[in-house]
Formats: sequence, structure tokens, C-alpha cells
Amino acid sequence: MNYVHSRNPVLDIKLAVSILISSDFLQMKELVETTLAFIANHLQDIVNLPIDMSCINTQLISQLANCVKLHVLESLEDKKDKLRSKLYI
Repeated sequence: MNYVHSRNPVLDIKLAVSILISSDFLQMKELVETTLAFIANHLQDIVNLPIDMSCINTQLISQLANCVKLHVLESLEDKKDKLRSKLYI
């Protein structure tokens, strides 16, 4: 909610997944799209975070897959396979 109510909101790598899930739940379409684009642009950094990605639903994974370029996905180092295989599917 701090992100939504701030005058100059800036997405943070550490909070991006939480903001994505919350904005989807609250049906905030523009914020979902903004957050998906942010995650796509910082995918390696997001995957490196010590967080569980299984809470991202199938619809959001599909939307994220549409935002990620194939060469980025191929070069993604995801040792614990938090997102890579889901994005390929």
C-alpha cells in the first residue's frame, strides 16, 4: 500500500513479486502490467532473491512469459527452477 499511496512510486526488486500478487488480487490492472514489465526487465535479479515464486498464479506466469524475450529466458540462471520452466511452458 505504501507503493500505491506514495507520490513518486518506484518499484523495488525486493518487493516486486509481492506488489504483483497484491495488485492482481486487488484487480489493479495498470499496476499488474507495470509490475510485470518491471519483473521482465529485472528477471535475473528477481530469480536470485530468496523468495518462493510458487505463489504466482498461472495467469500471471502466462502474462510474464509474454513480456520476457526468448534470449533473456535462455540466458536466465535459475538453479532452483523457480520460474524458468514455468515461463517456457
